[in-house]
Amino acid sequence: MYCPKRVRIADAPTGAGKSYAFQRAMIDNDERIIVPTRRLAQNLKFSLINALQQKAGWDKTKANHKVTVWSSDTTQTLKNADRKGKLSITGFRLREIYELDETREGGEMIFAIPEGEALS
Repeated sequence: MYCPKRVRIADAPTGAGKSYAFQRAMIDNDERIIVPTRRLAQNLKFSLINALQQKAGWDKTKANHKVTVWSSDTTQTLKNADRKGKLSITGFRLREIYELDETREGGEMIFAIPEGEALS
């Protein structure tokens, strides 16, 4: 069922298909989605990129540019790459959101993990 509201929150038990539903919305309806999750971020990113390539027919480059993980690991990677120490992580991530373009083909998905939780 399609919902036209800009912000949607799904609550259901583990294994009910929440991640799949949001992935389908991204693929089928060009939706831009932020999904907060802790333990499954890497697996969800991997499975979504595979689905985009195999089921939606996207090439690898496009699929990789449409899916990202925000975590303490990616924050540290950004800080390490910032040689001058002037990068605002919050500002950088806000720019990422504002650069999303609803007119561009395909949606985007950001797996956002609380900063205190590093991926293993």
